[in-house]
Amino acid sequence: NIGFDRDNANKEGICLNTKSPEGREALEKLIAQADVFITNIRHKSLVKSGLDYETLKVKYPKLVMGYVTGYGEEGPDKDLPG
Repeated sequence: NIGFDRDNANKEGICLNTKSPEGREALEKLIAQADVFITNIRHKSLVKSGLDYETLKVKYPKLVMGYVTGYGEEGPDKDLPG
């Protein structure tokens, strides 16, 4: 698909196991260099792993964070998987 190829040109992706020491170290290095951190991890899991905005902003005050969730950040279904 030419539209997909154009929109995603020069982008790179990575898959990390952030529960392993090596994966967490790699993620921390990436976040330290990043302007924006976008995640689809549910809020409770982010807090548990120390990757929620409130925790990260202390270490990376200029970091902008975005959440992509199935049911939004508020409401009764906010913690359900999408």
